[in-house]
Amino acid sequence: MTAAEKPAEGKSHRWKDARQADSAQLKGLAHPLRIAIFDALTTYGPATSAMLAHRLGESTGSMSYHLRQLARHGFIVDVEDEGTARERYWRRAPGALAIGPAEDDPSPAMRSITHSLMREINSRAAHHVQEFVDRAEDELPREWMEASSISSASMELTVEELAELVDEVSARIAARRQADGGPRGIPGARRVQIQFHAFPLMDAEPTP
Repeated sequence: MTAAEKPAEGKSHRWKDARQADSAQLKGLAHPLRIAIFDALTTYGPATSAMLAHRLGESTGSMSYHLRQLARHGFIVDVEDEGTARERYWRRAPGALAIGPAEDDPSPAMRSITHSLMREINSRAAHHVQEFVDRAEDELPREWMEASSISSASMELTVEELAELVDEVSARIAARRQADGGPRGIPGARRVQIQFHAFPLMDAEPTP
């Protein structure tokens, strides 16, 4: 239901390079703290277990256990040539990840796990938007305010037009992500989260 480059958040086959999480991976992610860790590494970049424990208000012991579980399921990897043997840096695994219905397990129990994951992921995405609304005007320079945007638009589209629109926007984001290549060390640069939503309104009737 979303490409977790987050981002995230319909099923992310729109991302050409997205890998679909299977049922074992989804079960491995389905823990509130693991979702929080994955979101923090996706949003803020590489961090050690101590840094994540401080950010999320958890013990380092608990953090280390859940980091190992996320790594075992392929969600995160350690950063080579950074940190020490005692304090490794972790980052989210490269590439877009599609978190949606598990094709290898369509059972009601698996659907419930997927729905819970998506609710939590979307709740965290909404939290980042609200943090911007509440704090940006007081904490960010005017040029960052003017460059940012929170907007929505509603229009009548066919399913083919919706797919085309999502493909166009996803291609632009994917191209920028590929060109970025990770932290670039540019003075004044900030972590930026892109949230793009495009979906049919469930309470609107289709055109006859």
